[in-house]
Amino acid sequence: MKQQKIVIKVSMNHPIPRFFCFRPQNPHSKVLKLAGGFKGVQSVALVRDQDRIEVTGDIDAVNLATLLRKKVGFTEIVQVSKADEKEKKESESKNKAAQPIMWPYISGVPHREIPYVMDPYPSYSEPPCSIM
Repeated sequence: MKQQKIVIKVSMNHPIPRFFCFRPQNPHSKVLKLAGGFKGVQSVALVRDQDRIEVTGDIDAVNLATLLRKKVGFTEIVQVSKADEKEKKESESKNKAAQPIMWPYISGVPHREIPYVMDPYPSYSEPPCSIM
């Protein structure tokens, strides 16, 4: 087999268990742990929407989907493609000549504005109370 990139949609809405003595496990971490422990997997990541995972490696998509169905719930294979396609596109973009960065010319000296602080209650030379 060759390296494959598989996108799998998994339902991750599980009810909270009745027994609180057992620590409830986050469904996202459970799916990532199961997929990461599968033989031949190189990387596992959550895709934009949290219901999909992206698995890369030398694996069988059907066996992985079956395992996730048994352990987690409803699972659907969305896409299977070669993992090399993305790497080829990245290498082509790196091979292009890098254009030099043109910095804009800024003339003049930067001006700092001095803040003017005004007292809202001005102090007078005479005390406000005539008794003193």
